[in-house]
Amino acid sequence: MDGRDRWCTSRQLLLPPLLLLLVPALVPALVSAEKCEPLLRDEESPPAANTSFISNNNTLLEVEAGENAVLPCRVHQPHTKRVAWVYQPSRRLLTVQDRAFTQDKRVSAQFFRHTEMWTLYIRNVNTNDTGIYECQLSSHPWERLHVRLRVTDPAGSNSTGNGPLMTRDYYEPGFRIASDTLCPHHGAGVKVMMMVQSAPGNAEIRQVLRKTWAKPAIEREDVVLGFLLARTNDSAVQAAIQRESDTFGDIIQASFVDHYNNLTLKSLATLEWFDTYCRRAQFVLKVDDDLFVSVDNLVTFIEHHQNERRVVYGNVVYDPKPDRNLESRYYTSPEVWDKPKYPKYTGGPIYLISSDATRGIYKRVMERPYLFIEDVTITGIGAQLAGVRRKRAPEMFTYHVPSSKTCLFRLLIGAHQIPTEDLEDIWRRVQDPHIECPQQYSPTLWDQCVGLKLQESLRHCVMMMFSKTNKTAKHD
Repeated sequence: MDGRDRWCTSRQLLLPPLLLLLVPALVPALVSAEKCEPLLRDEESPPAANTSFISNNNTLLEVEAGENAVLPCRVHQPHTKRVAWVYQPSRRLLTVQDRAFTQDKRVSAQFFRHTEMWTLYIRNVNTNDTGIYECQLSSHPWERLHVRLRVTDPAGSNSTGNGPLMTRDYYEPGFRIASDTLCPHHGAGVKVMMMVQSAPGNAEIRQVLRKTWAKPAIEREDVVLGFLLARTNDSAVQAAIQRESDTFGDIIQASFVDHYNNLTLKSLATLEWFDTYCRRAQFVLKVDDDLFVSVDNLVTFIEHHQNERRVVYGNVVYDPKPDRNLESRYYTSPEVWDKPKYPKYTGGPIYLISSDATRGIYKRVMERPYLFIEDVTITGIGAQLAGVRRKRAPEMFTYHVPSSKTCLFRLLIGAHQIPTEDLEDIWRRVQDPHIECPQQYSPTLWDQCVGLKLQESLRHCVMMMFSKTNKTAKHD
């Protein structure tokens, strides 16, 4: 946990109550924003009216470095609710009930039934542990209580240094399920390794993908497709993942817990797996599991660009600025990124990286403070620091396409936010030779949209070009 000389109070978008009832799957995420104030500005006060808390709010706990901190959260009828502890300065989920969701082995939670108390334990504290800790209840509406921890170190002997959390200290390398035979001969002869990032509980979605757009990738010898998952502490879900892996052999499971704030870690795991097991392939595609992807168009695109080096293709976002709005889920602290603009980056739902760029991006991101905004971190900051170009590919369309637009699906590499229940029908129509379209995909088809910097202009260009060329299409 990262130390501060200033106190950070939180304005936060909370985990929906249903998710805490379903933990420890924890697929979606906790997001928050911070407002830094002087350390002692907030005062201890009784719990808010009509809440389940018995403990006071904004309790200040002062502990000397090297001692153990015990943070209290006393709750009425705690057996009816799920309780989570969150460290606000870095927005990290620490525990849910008695299960830890942090790599910091000093941290644990324990419930005392007779006192109705959930306590957060931090052993051997140091000055970097100073900050606000939030106790959250899965009630409706949401309830939260703050405990302020201040660690003093009169001798100056226990501080580990201030500053934001570094990615290398947060990322857990290695894989619980590696599927190390998925990419034979380290990818020799493979045009693209397609890594579909998915949540542990999305087994039904993965099965639909295997039967629809992912089917050609599974059948082709020059394409490798895997599903990247993170860790779950739900034993039933984990057992199902292991059975799925044994059946299909395409599951790759990373070591860290699945959580929205860990999406950057997922893409780092993609790069790690690719560099370890498939580095001789020409490209790696990162794609989310809510897209429709044309594998044939993707291969055609790669064949056209096969001589390109140190490049990321996707929907390039130009002149992006860090969000300093304290109410925003994308708030970025100046401690993490202090420049007025981010480097240009490619949108996170789908992007393509040449194999010679993966190791450099991985290394550069590891050297940086952790930023949970995945696409900015990987394809923006990491790529720029590694000397990797970002190039616009309009056919990697990171916007929604109406499910009825058969001919447009045939002209794109990817389309975002496609309902899973529509995929089988879309796939049937895209494959149907009796449905005629006026154009076929080519890597130069969307060239006139490449240079447009505004996202709205890009979206308009794609839809207008499709509209003009599709007037004579049948059955679309």
